Amino acid sequence: TNLSWCSDCVIADPKVRKAISEVPNSILLEVPIDRKSDIRSPSNVYRTREDTNVEKVPTLVRWTQAGPAKPRLVEDECTEEAVLKYAKEPRSSDTAL
Repeated sequence: TNLSWCSDCVIADPKVRKAISEVPNSILLEVPIDRKSDIRSPSNVYRTREDTNVEKVPTLVRWTQAGPAKPRLVEDECTEEAVLKYAKEPRSSDTAL
């Protein structure tokens, strides 16, 4: 079916894509997580790397010139409205991970 095993990702995907497409000079990088590399595994590379540190999916991270920034959107925070606002309004509170 080409759909993710993650129901939250299936719901968020079209909303994220639509919102990001409305932001000039933005790029969406997608990192699929399959069951073999279960995000719950303590040894999963996306959990163990300091620059990603993904614990739940979907997770949307804004990458800046300094690298990935906080805050990030996680799970049901990835609504179309929230993603559009998140992508369009760089926050002064963004801090490097």
